[in-house]
Amino acid sequence: MRALCCLLLASCLLLCHPGPGMGAIGQGYPDRTKCFKEGGFCHFYYCPLKTDIIGTCYNGTTKCCRHHLHPRDPHLV
Repeated sequence: MRALCCLLLASCLLLCHPGPGMGAIGQGYPDRTKCFKEGGFCHFYYCPLKTDIIGTCYNGTTKCCRHHLHPRDPHLV
């Protein structure tokens, strides 16, 4: 039984290991990179108070939010 558990753990660790570059900005999620460059942050479900939705993240599954009166806000220019 112990050997079976060790084998299962080893296979899970091998299968769940992220590839090189996973987690780097710009790897697979261009909308996330665009959000960060525009001064936003990604948030699930809804944007917090005093923030606006300015786009999406993770291929449209989450929202890109930015605080009101952000320096890159076009209304301030």
